[in-house]
Amino acid sequence: MPPIINAEAGAIIHSIRSSLDLLACALAARNSFPDSTTTYFPIWKSKDAFDAPPGDKTNPTLKKIERLSQAHQVIIKSLKPYPEGNDMLCALHQLDLTRKHRRLLDTFVSPRGIGFNPGLRGAVTMGNWHGFHEDAVLCSTTADAPDSDVTIGLNVAFDEMGPLHGYDFTGAIRQFATMAKNILVLFCPAGT
Repeated sequence: MPPIINAEAGAIIHSIRSSLDLLACALAARNSFPDSTTTYFPIWKSKDAFDAPPGDKTNPTLKKIERLSQAHQVIIKSLKPYPEGNDMLCALHQLDLTRKHRRLLDTFVSPRGIGFNPGLRGAVTMGNWHGFHEDAVLCSTTADAPDSDVTIGLNVAFDEMGPLHGYDFTGAIRQFATMAKNILVLFCPAGT
């Protein structure tokens, strides 16, 4: 896979994740802290850390939203931004961290389907797709069959373990973008 695809994937993930940090900073500014450099959209490491009382050293993430109004803190906490509370939000955060150090995407051969020109119907014999590898015969036809394009769809998917392992990249990006938009709407309802 061309390296630019991984670079672009990382940039898209980062942009979506950064939109949540920008939201947190805008909420801090709305609460009279326009120059805060310590405000971020928090992701807790665990439910135990999330449940730790304010001021507890096991809950340093709470400091990331201390400059937000109490109402906004409650909304953020209602999103359950911790593993097993909101897996997609945590996956977005983890992918943003991972993209700094290694590739997010991998190509693997997992055929999604094969398409033929209608003129090839009946002239094509399907190969054995089990154990798909570089020299696999996908299909064959006779020499006198009409010329035609054969289209094979392959997956480009996340190589990360977790809720997105093997998940189609474009589908995941769509879900991340929808999730971020829905979070933004919680704080900025239409018409305000």
